Amino acid sequence: MAWLLIGCQLLPNYQKTQKLQYADISFELFISEMNELKYKLNLATGEPLVSPSNLAITIDGQPLRVKEILKVEQKQIQDNFTIAGNYAQVNSQRLQVRYQLGLVDMHGKAFNSPSLFLDVSLSERGVAFRYVGAPSDASIWPVHNEQTEFNLSANSKIWYANDYEADWQYQQLSQIKLSQTMTYPVVAKTQGHYVLLTQAKHHNYHAVHLVKRNHSTLVTQFVGKKEPISVIINDEKASPWRVIMVSKTLNQLVNNSLVYELADPEKPQFKNANWIKPGRSGWSWITGGFKGQNFANMREHINHVAKLGWEYLIIDDGWEHWQDKWQKITTLCELGKQVGVGIILWKPTGDYSAHWQQKKFGPLPTISGILDFEQRDKLFKQARKAGVAGFKVDFVNEDTLQRVNIYKAILDHAADYQFVINFHGSNLPTGLDRTYPNELTREAVRGMEFVWKQEKLFQLNTILPFTRYVVGHGDYTPVLGRAHPIAGSRAHQLATSIVFNSPMNAFAVHPKQLLAQPEAQLLKSLPTTWDETRVLEGSEIGKSVVMAKRKGKIWYLAVLSGEHVTSINIKLSDILIADQIQALIYQDGTTKNTLQKQQKILNSHDVIQFNVAVAGGYVAKLTPIE
Repeated sequence: MAWLLIGCQLLPNYQKTQKLQYADISFELFISEMNELKYKLNLATGEPLVSPSNLAITIDGQPLRVKEILKVEQKQIQDNFTIAGNYAQVNSQRLQVRYQLGLVDMHGKAFNSPSLFLDVSLSERGVAFRYVGAPSDASIWPVHNEQTEFNLSANSKIWYANDYEADWQYQQLSQIKLSQTMTYPVVAKTQGHYVLLTQAKHHNYHAVHLVKRNHSTLVTQFVGKKEPISVIINDEKASPWRVIMVSKTLNQLVNNSLVYELADPEKPQFKNANWIKPGRSGWSWITGGFKGQNFANMREHINHVAKLGWEYLIIDDGWEHWQDKWQKITTLCELGKQVGVGIILWKPTGDYSAHWQQKKFGPLPTISGILDFEQRDKLFKQARKAGVAGFKVDFVNEDTLQRVNIYKAILDHAADYQFVINFHGSNLPTGLDRTYPNELTREAVRGMEFVWKQEKLFQLNTILPFTRYVVGHGDYTPVLGRAHPIAGSRAHQLATSIVFNSPMNAFAVHPKQLLAQPEAQLLKSLPTTWDETRVLEGSEIGKSVVMAKRKGKIWYLAVLSGEHVTSINIKLSDILIADQIQALIYQDGTTKNTLQKQQKILNSHDVIQFNVAVAGGYVAKLTPIE
C-alpha cells in the first residue's frame, strides 16, 4: 500500500470560478449572484452529467454563502492497495484539490468565522467532494444542516430504493413523486453514462438520505432529524465524501473503486493479520429459525459444514438463552477447531427483546447489547477464552450519530481480540472495510431473508450487481437448495453466490441437504474473494447479468435472468485463452427445481450460446488444463 504525492501547488488567487478536468470529466465550482456556492459536472465534450447544483451546509446556524474561492492545495494521488471484493488490487490516480471558501453572511458581508474548506477529488472514475472545517481546539463542530444538491437530467432513468433493505424501483426522474426519499446509492442513466451517487468515509457525521426536491434535483437531508445537529470532534472535522461515480459501461461501473480510494488506508494493526480469513459459512436461520439455534443442532451443523470444507458456522439468535451457554459455546468452538470451522456468534447492537419470540416461545430475558465499551469488552473476553472466531452484529438499524460511529468502535475493539465481524441490520458500506479488513461483510441489502415476501427477488437480483454491490460487499445469504417462485431457479440461486460479493458468504441452505445435491461440488471450492471481475455482453440493469470472475487461473461464469428470457452468446476467448478448459457447468433442467450438472472439455474457440429462462441461471467453472 502506498500513497504517492506527485505534485502540490499553492495558488493564492481568489476567484469566482474554479475549473478542473481529468480525462473525459470536467468539474466546475462557481458562485451565484446570491453568493451560493454551486458546482456542475460535464463530460469533456460538454454534455452535462450534473447541471448547476447547490453546495449547501449550515454551520452554527449560518447557511453557506461564499464571495470568493481560493485554491490552497492541489496534488496528484496514486493509490496502490489490496481489498477483498470483486477485484483484489486497486491501482489508480486522481487529482485532489482543497479550496478555502471566503464566507459572507446573508447580506454579502464578510464576517469573522472559522474557515471552511471544500475538498474535491477528480479522476476518470468520477468526482467526490466534502466539507472540511478548519482545525481548532473545539470539541464540537456545529453542523446543523446539509442540503447538497444533485441536479440531474429530468429525463434520466433512475434506479433507487427507499431503505437499505427495500426493493429497488426504476423510473424516469421527472416521474418520481416530490419528497420521495432514497437511500444511497442511486444510479442514473444519462448522456450514455451511468452516474452513481453515494458516499465514502462516513464516520462521525449524522446520516443523510436523498430527497427529490423538484422535477430534476435530489438533495441530501439528515435522517429523521428536524432539530439542529452537532458533530462531536474526535478526529478530523469533515463531512463524508459525496461521491458521483461516472462509468460509460456496466463493466466500468462494477469495477469503479472510488469509494475505496477515498477511505482511510488499512490501519497498521492489520499488517500480517493472518487471523482474518474470508470464507463460506453455514447458517441455519432460514431452515431452522430461532428454535433451530440449539446446542445439539449446532453441533450437528459443524460436522456437515466441515464436510463441505467451509470456514465458518454462524450461530444466530437463540444461543444466549441456553443454560450454561459459555460452556456449550466452548465445546462447539473446540469441535470446530478440530475440523477447521470457526464459530461466529450472533449479538444485537443494543439491548434486545423480541416480542414475536415471546409470543411464540414464552417469556425470554432481554439480551444485552454491545454499545457500551465495558459491556462489549466483557463479552469479547469471554468469547476469546471460548475460542470464538467472530461476531454477527445485528440490528445496528439507526442512522443516528451514535450508531454511525459504532461500526468503527466495534471493529477497532474486535481487532484487539482478533475477531472478524459481519454487520446485519446495517447501513451502507462506505469503504470502512479497507481501513478495517476484519469487517468481512455487512447486510444493507434485500436478500434471501425476504423470500417470504410476495415479490420477485429473482428480478431484484438483476439490479443489485449494478447498484448496491458497486459500493461494497453485502450479505445476501444465497442458495435455498430448492427452486422458489420468488428466489428463482436452483441455477439462478447458485449464480448469485458468484455474482454477489461477500468475503464471508453465508448460505441459506441446510448443509446436510446440500451435501446430497449437485451444487455441493461447486460450493465446496467456491472462492469468496476475487482477483478480477468482468461484466460481459448481454448484461442490462433489471433484465440480465452476465458476469465472469477470476480467482487465480480459474474463471467462474455466472448468468442471472430476470423477468425476461436472456439470450447469451459468450466467446470463451473473451475470458481466457487455453487449448483445453475443464468446464463444470450448471444450468436449469426441465423444471425450475431440477438442475443439470455436466463436465466437459472446452477450448478458447468455443462459444456458449443458448437462452436462459425467466428467473433462470447458468454457472460454469472454467479451469485451464496445463
